[in-house]
Amino acid sequence: ILTWQQDRFVFNHPGFHAYFAARHLFELYGKSHPSQFGEAKATQLAAVFLPDKLLQQKWLEVFLLVAAYLDLTDNAVKPVDNQAQFLNVMLQHADRMSTQQPNTATAILTACTLARSEVIGRNSQLKSALQRRLETFFNNREQMRRNTPPRITEAGYSWSVLGDNRRSVHFLHAHSAEFCFIPAGEYQSATERLIIPYAYWLGRYPITQKQFNEFIRDRGYQTERFWPEVTERNQWQDGPILNRSQQPHQQPKRYQEPFNLDHYPVVGLTWFESLAYSRWLTEKAHQYRWLPENWQISLASEQEWVKAARGGLNIPKEPLIEPLNKLSHISPTVEVMLNPEPTRVYPWGNQTQPHLANHNATNLRETNTVGCFIDGRSPYGCEELCGNVWEWLRDQARGVRFTKGGSFIEPDHMMQIDYRKRWHGLEAHKYIGLRLALFPSDI
Repeated sequence: ILTWQQDRFVFNHPGFHAYFAARHLFELYGKSHPSQFGEAKATQLAAVFLPDKLLQQKWLEVFLLVAAYLDLTDNAVKPVDNQAQFLNVMLQHADRMSTQQPNTATAILTACTLARSEVIGRNSQLKSALQRRLETFFNNREQMRRNTPPRITEAGYSWSVLGDNRRSVHFLHAHSAEFCFIPAGEYQSATERLIIPYAYWLGRYPITQKQFNEFIRDRGYQTERFWPEVTERNQWQDGPILNRSQQPHQQPKRYQEPFNLDHYPVVGLTWFESLAYSRWLTEKAHQYRWLPENWQISLASEQEWVKAARGGLNIPKEPLIEPLNKLSHISPTVEVMLNPEPTRVYPWGNQTQPHLANHNATNLRETNTVGCFIDGRSPYGCEELCGNVWEWLRDQARGVRFTKGGSFIEPDHMMQIDYRKRWHGLEAHKYIGLRLALFPSDI
């Protein structure tokens, strides 16, 4: 705990440094009667963290501790929103810095959101202010581009914790998941030119925890018709399915935050669970007439996935992206142009950088809320096809199943469009998720 430095003992662990720094700041600015804190002291306290201390993890810890102290009350005094006052002052600084210092502004916004104590629950205005700013940030592609991947993914994490209220990104529920239209036609595979003679749609994002939880709540694990492959193997037991260790389970493997947050990709599920989810959603889509009876929802084939990632020889001039429950036409006519890079290695081109996908060079070491890597999208508008999580394909060969796209822990070459990885269908890991496709049932 203690080390000897220049004739004095010091605490070695950074947690102690943060604690004593926060306590000192609280003694200076916040340890008064709650009603005496005021805007002046909030401004003085905010100045300690400006302009850019919150870019450092050690100062973020101090900030969160100070914010928590401000929410303390003595005796039975009715609480005053000193924390909210302090956070609002910080947010005003973030607004002023958003153009010239976008990384710092985003760090402040993230820190304020992470300072989520009881005051955010009590103060709906503060929560709304944070949500508005986060929505503005994620809808402003230029501001996102001026931030680093850690800043963007931290903002996504804090928004997921606070409650992601995005209106413009329809992934909040399974029925409003967005899909990207892919016209019929030729594309270039790894070795030859191929054709997919039908149009189809591929999910804009991987399926999220929130979307998969709807399947669980709707007793999807207890509905035998969604599990034909599992019942054939005698691995479905009136609800639970048996994993590779012959242990029953009724939900994907659970991992700690951020893997279990609503708007992060669902992970820890087998190939069989992915197919069951797609059958459940197909049934819902037919029931509510979102999808024609002669179309279905399932995992993409490898050919469909590759074309969606690389683009056909011709690609739409503008991506057509629509939510499942509001498809304007199942097979629309779109204006196309020649694909400038029909043999591209990645969905975005031939080179990769940390800001284009969540992989090992990005050094996040965990999944991210979907929608953080906007410049990594494919010609059709599909985002995060590479990086973040591997995606199950519906193809199988001699008992082997396949995934595409790499994940947050993989090197560059595993994200390449033509790379695929083999698995046992009952394997489940925190780096494997799923993405859905819509296509004609007679395929």
